[in-house]
Amino acid sequence: METNLDKYMPQDHPAFIYSDKAESWFNINDGIIIAVENKKGIYNTETLDTLK
Repeated sequence: METNLDKYMPQDHPAFIYSDKAESWFNINDGIIIAVENKKGIYNTETLDTLK
């Protein structure tokens, strides 16, 4: 199983280029992904309160 998420990222996308620079600037070694699931969608008060 591949656990390095960078393998799935388009290396020429501006967001990922900037992300690589930020990792270097701030010495970031590990990233996380947070998934939020709500049958009503993520754009509602309940979900936003959970994230807050």
